[in-house]
Amino acid sequence: IYPAGSNIVFLNPELKTQKFLPVSERGDTICALAVSSDRQFLAVAESTRGSAPIINIYELATLRRRKILTGYCDNSAAGAAGNENEEARDFVALSFSADSKYLAAMSGGPDWTLHYFAWEKVGDSQSKSSQLGDSASSSAAAVQQMSINPDDASLLCCTGPRLLKMFEYLDGKFTETDLMTKLADKIFVADFRCHAFLDSAHVFVGTGVGNVHLIRLHSQQPKVMSGSATSTAMPVEYVAVTARGFYVAGMAGYVALFEKTSVGDWKLTRRILLPDGCEKVSAMSVSLGGDWVIISAEGSGGGGTIARAAVTWGEGDDVSFSSVTPLNHTQTITGLSVCPRRPIAVTTSLDRTIKVWNYVTATLEFFKSFAEEALSVALHPSGLYAVVGFSDKLRVMTLLMDDARVTKEISIRGCREVCFSNGGQIFAAANNTSIQLFNTWTAEPLATLKGHNGRVRSLYFTATDAHLVSAGVDGAIYVWNVREGKRESEYIQKSVMWHCAIGNPDGKTVWAVGNDKTLKEVSDSMLIKELECNTTLTQLVLSHTGRMLFAGLSSHYS
Repeated sequence: IYPAGSNIVFLNPELKTQKFLPVSERGDTICALAVSSDRQFLAVAESTRGSAPIINIYELATLRRRKILTGYCDNSAAGAAGNENEEARDFVALSFSADSKYLAAMSGGPDWTLHYFAWEKVGDSQSKSSQLGDSASSSAAAVQQMSINPDDASLLCCTGPRLLKMFEYLDGKFTETDLMTKLADKIFVADFRCHAFLDSAHVFVGTGVGNVHLIRLHSQQPKVMSGSATSTAMPVEYVAVTARGFYVAGMAGYVALFEKTSVGDWKLTRRILLPDGCEKVSAMSVSLGGDWVIISAEGSGGGGTIARAAVTWGEGDDVSFSSVTPLNHTQTITGLSVCPRRPIAVTTSLDRTIKVWNYVTATLEFFKSFAEEALSVALHPSGLYAVVGFSDKLRVMTLLMDDARVTKEISIRGCREVCFSNGGQIFAAANNTSIQLFNTWTAEPLATLKGHNGRVRSLYFTATDAHLVSAGVDGAIYVWNVREGKRESEYIQKSVMWHCAIGNPDGKTVWAVGNDKTLKEVSDSMLIKELECNTTLTQLVLSHTGRMLFAGLSSHYS
């Protein structure tokens, strides 16, 4: 289970199937997730536009929403700080109690407030909160992780840079223990990255210098039980406890497995190497039995993959994670083209790669790196060729089994719009304010279409390939006769920067969207219909029957 855009993805690696749970009507972006220990409930924290963040709790079996919680301060500590009923901006961490009856939530800055919900009871009045800091000291109270003790639901821990605190919930209020201050003479680094409860009396704490400390809590003075024996070479970002030991992950290129020895110490028994191209673990989860570990791993440029490994306990050779999702692009995706005859799609990115995906098997067929940034792409209807716009040139490629071979180069710099005709015999490319038509097989220029005064943002061949519809940032929409290379109709609204324009088979009717949050229907250069939208539409697709329009949005629709 992981977030992707404005959806929660439920991935079955064995069947290679996915289910999607979109953000709620009030939600905007996904901030944090938590699954109850009995695997019955999923908590999803969402930020909203202009109101308090919310937490939706779902039943995992049916994905039915059971509860909606909101973030606000209602305790005396908040009131004393002058922030009573002040709404939090977002939630940065969630944690269920072992019996799933309670949910802890940490809201972000500037207040960094810890909320404690008896979420099954009626109303948000069953929540309590405690502030870790105010706007003047929020940097000192930044929280990276928060969790409830699995053996004692009244005990919570928070860690972050210069922050290591325990909270105990008794008689309707929190009592706080600052472990960082109490352990100042034993732990000389204050960069606490993560933690994991071993039991009700002990907690593991990972630091930015690579140490994992085991701290005993229930005593007049908390004690550091171990540290040097569990050190790693890189910062410890995640710790996960199992019945036989614990996992440690960070930026070392592997996940370390520690097991308890007969003398009560901890020993590194196995390393699990990250997938090729990955350097850092950005999230980690362990199965209930501790024999499966799942991570989200990042590449050197920021691209990520979900990977898993089956672990055998005891000392042994290093093992490796296997990816269950392909390694994504590391920078912004600039182009996407789907083949109508083969189950493949091609993406381009500012990371200077193009990737060919199989959307049936949900796998990456291959990728190829280039010296220049890839800005746009169009797949030939056969799926055997592609035209890619780079920052220096436009390149025609032949797609092989595991390679993309450049066959032609055209001197068009920074081409951001390119498309094939439906028959595949012609392709059109935007060259700043003009449009050039080329023969697919020879790459010879056929015509140059001029008329736009601003950059061309959209190109579309009608179903018969007799007409080409273009739209630009200059507010102009033109319908061109492809055979004659002449303009047949136009619609100009200079106050609008068009994002996309498409037409019906005969080119007489055009639908267009721009930055004015409207959908317009134009026929014979006249505006026929206009539909007001409360969000910006960015892309349009016409169904094969010609009776439905599909629109892409710039943000979550509500």
